[in-house]
Amino acid sequence: MSRPYYCIKGPSYPVKPKSPTDRSKIQNIYEISLTFQVKQPTCTCTGDIKYDFANKKLTYLGYKKDGKPALMGSSIKGAVRAYALMLLPPYQVGDIFGMNGLESRIYFEDAVVTRNVSYKEEKLGRQWLPRIPCQGIKVYTLRSPSPTTENIYFETIPKEEELKTRIILINSNEDEVSEIIACLGATSYGIKIGRGKDRGFGIIKVKDFEVKETLSQKALDKNRILGKANKIIGEKSYVKHAFFS
Repeated sequence: MSRPYYCIKGPSYPVKPKSPTDRSKIQNIYEISLTFQVKQPTCTCTGDIKYDFANKKLTYLGYKKDGKPALMGSSIKGAVRAYALMLLPPYQVGDIFGMNGLESRIYFEDAVVTRNVSYKEEKLGRQWLPRIPCQGIKVYTLRSPSPTTENIYFETIPKEEELKTRIILINSNEDEVSEIIACLGATSYGIKIGRGKDRGFGIIKVKDFEVKETLSQKALDKNRILGKANKIIGEKSYVKHAFFS
């Protein structure tokens, strides 16, 4: 099998902006309400493991919110930040997502399944260990599950299930909102998140979204935001390996 990853050249860490956006007081609050659809089984696993000694089986356990399968908000933020480093200038990523000495302006809630469903165990096998250093950001390119033979499993949210979440962005504007939607693949592409990305798992896609500025209760034009987001993605052809149609 050819290597299941691709290196996108560029900065792998944000840069502190020379003139960061003012954080001394809240001037506006943008609320992005999102519905994700799972395109390949997905898990932001907790780190807890279940052992079946009789069958020599190991299972990574999935994260739950109020007893329901969910994706951790921190994991969503990490994934979107990685896509931001591919699409945006590094100083802008630092200004939005924060870094040492600079507070984040963006906050991610857990994404929770909308139906009463349970986790489904999927065979994962061993994880890929790249032997070649990546000068930039490593993206995993497998588009469908390809587990290895080892008796290692993980709990996943099944394909086609939907999850709802919110992103809160403070002291921002419509252009930045459009950039975040671009980093989520707009509604055109899936992005990768969680355990098993290297084995073809962990693809989610924005099915729908709404944006409003909560202080004024003004809704933003979704079609205009999508137009800007798709333009951002289209102008960066080198990121095609990171998105999944």
